[in-house]
Amino acid sequence: MRFLFSIFSISLLWGINIPFQVGETLNYKATFSGIDAATGRLQVLGKETINDVSTYHVRFQANSHGITEFLFPIQDEIDFWLDEKSLFPVRVKKSINEGNYHKKSELNLFQDQGMAIIKKDTIPIAYGTQSPYSLFYYFRNKDLTRMDGQTFQTMDGGGKTNLIMNVDENLQVSVP
Repeated sequence: MRFLFSIFSISLLWGINIPFQVGETLNYKATFSGIDAATGRLQVLGKETINDVSTYHVRFQANSHGITEFLFPIQDEIDFWLDEKSLFPVRVKKSINEGNYHKKSELNLFQDQGMAIIKKDTIPIAYGTQSPYSLFYYFRNKDLTRMDGQTFQTMDGGGKTNLIMNVDENLQVSVP
């Protein structure tokens, strides 16, 4: 009985409910008036240690197709690493290629120290700062109705944006 209690206590202390698995892929397809325009993919690639933090490595890719490729070509790849315990972003690496616009950047977030580094700039951040991409995973194991009215700080590149959670309706949807 003591053994079972010990195992249960340890799992409560260190257990975390991760709402995804390594290898999971989420595929997206964008169409306009029935014309295939672009595809997107979010994929959990594996676990890695970044800045002494155990993380999940996730990649987002977006690519235009068909006629859209000629009108507005997109070939974006964004890698981000999520803290294994909190799902807060630790690093975001972007390679954006949209028409004649090309940009590469790397953002490192040190949540416990309240700072982020992009290029050689140090920027103060609030603990729990997210990237727009990490929110896909952060919200998956949250009860959004309990988060109504909460403010979240996001950071993309060197800019910070505060988002306020506004829950109008609670729907549960199942998809294949």
